[in-house]
Amino acid sequence: MPTHKLFKRPYQLLLSRFFSQGLIAAILVTLLTGLVLTRMEKDNYIRYATETAQERVARVTERISHQFQGMINQPQSEAERAKMQTRMAQANPLQRLIETEMEYGSMVRLEVSDANGEIIGAGDPERLGKPSDLEEVAQVVASGQPVTQLIAADDATLLRYAAPIQVEAEQYIVVVDEPLSQMQSALQKSARTVTAILALGFALTFAAQSLIVRQAGLEIEHHQREEGRVKDLLGRYVSYQVAQQILDRGSLTTDGERRQITVLFADIRGFTHFSEALPPEQVVDLLNDFLEAMTEVVFHYDGTLDKFLGDGLMVIFGAPTDLQDDVNRALACAEEMQARFCQLKGQWQHLTGAAELQLGIGINTGDAIVGSIGSARRLDYTAIGDVVNTAARLESIATGGQTLISEATWQRMAAKERAQPLGRRQLKGKRDAISVFTVAQAAT
Repeated sequence: MPTHKLFKRPYQLLLSRFFSQGLIAAILVTLLTGLVLTRMEKDNYIRYATETAQERVARVTERISHQFQGMINQPQSEAERAKMQTRMAQANPLQRLIETEMEYGSMVRLEVSDANGEIIGAGDPERLGKPSDLEEVAQVVASGQPVTQLIAADDATLLRYAAPIQVEAEQYIVVVDEPLSQMQSALQKSARTVTAILALGFALTFAAQSLIVRQAGLEIEHHQREEGRVKDLLGRYVSYQVAQQILDRGSLTTDGERRQITVLFADIRGFTHFSEALPPEQVVDLLNDFLEAMTEVVFHYDGTLDKFLGDGLMVIFGAPTDLQDDVNRALACAEEMQARFCQLKGQWQHLTGAAELQLGIGINTGDAIVGSIGSARRLDYTAIGDVVNTAARLESIATGGQTLISEATWQRMAAKERAQPLGRRQLKGKRDAISVFTVAQAAT
């Protein structure tokens, strides 16, 4: 049973990666941002609760100070002193003040201790007269500075604020426990609000970015499709190396460059006479079969198909890319071209005269100018120089089934024992004769 990929198109793959990786990052950012904002909200609330507790202690301190003033400023007469003692015996004014504050405030603890740590006023009357067991009281006594502390109770979090107060020459310590239940609900509400806002923001951002990623993916897909189409079209006329160079650079420059190349010419011997007895349509079919087979061989050995020459072709090795073994690849290409042509003759054997057809090949190595030659309307990637002319002349004197090479090519070939010298030959258009070698073909 055939399997099907979930994502078949580039933009779908981009979207899948965007969501799989981006969504994780977005969730982490959301959580981190929520924690930071919640932490900031908590700090702000604690600061606000501390300021509220300070104000409350200042207000209680003022009232306690007034109360203590009434207790400290003893009446001058015996009668007034007797009345004061009677009132104090009937009720502790400080205790009544603390109970009033506890009744109308949100505090869960309000205590006043003297400098020795003994509780002289408390919301819990049972603690009166006992030494304070609160660590914060000892810290205030030791430092003389207010102390703020978060206390984790069983069902809530408390803000404990202990501060010294001075009445005349005496020092007292006031302790206030303020519940932070409002802070907890506010923090939860804030966390929900922040999470909702961030989630909405990220959702909108993801939606917008998804459209952008999809559009980018479609453009990439279109570009890849166009590049493949252009490369396939170019591959029909030039080698894929040249086609890739055109796509990479955007064009082939018209500036030529000098480089060492190996040039191969191949031509069918006797094809003109053979084709005279055939209808034009059949001649075209035979040529197409021949050129298709030769092109496959050329591209197999990374050659650059320069041009078709009727029933022949010109091939370059070493341009536009130099693979360091151009001579050996050219020789291997020539050998396989001869073998493939023998196979084609087997397919054409029903045609009169097909058995007499042979392939002649000439190969030469040397420096040439290679590049895009032509006009602004039409450019051909080709090579110019004596190395090209010599290769063409070698092909013209090659007999059927023969591959001729120059001395320059022979000097660079790996298996020199396969080449047999034919002596010096005078080529058409050449002033001096050159040494020529024939390369033995493997058994076909």
